[in-house]
Amino acid sequence: MPASAHSGPRPSSPRRRAPGGRPARARPAAFTLIELVLVLAIMAVIAAIAAPRYANSLARYRADLAARRIVADLELIQIRGRAQGTYESAEFHAGSDTYDMWSDPDLDDQTRQYRVCLGEAPYHADIIEAHFDSGTKNYMRYGNYGHPYWGGYVRLRVGDVERTVVVDADTGKAMVQ
Repeated sequence: MPASAHSGPRPSSPRRRAPGGRPARARPAAFTLIELVLVLAIMAVIAAIAAPRYANSLARYRADLAARRIVADLELIQIRGRAQGTYESAEFHAGSDTYDMWSDPDLDDQTRQYRVCLGEAPYHADIIEAHFDSGTKNYMRYGNYGHPYWGGYVRLRVGDVERTVVVDADTGKAMVQ
């Protein structure tokens, strides 16, 4: 009779025995220490690769954000000068990483000018230099009806990332480079 046609009970496999002849207990399913260490090592390698990329991405984001803020504020004072027929200016301070908008009062203290601090959150940016009117001034001025007095630029840095905001001398339009 072929083996596949055997219909009787199957012989049981021998049970494992512990030393001393006792039956061994079933081992609970768990991770070994080596497996856990291996997973932690893989996670550490992935984190070591991802952390510098995240830091560079954050620096690029902050530099772009600070540069766009300057562009928006320069556009604001140019539009205000055009609409109201007034002189409008923004003065940049490289040492303190701030700039003042001369015609705007501070929101907290109406006796002071409105100040934007790029060195603080969310920007954490440094103003490297600000040169207008062929490098002789650190402020941008728009005359009556939004006409620029001169052009120039502001250079920013966040970590290793630099951005330059350039103001066209003919149109007064600011743009990030």
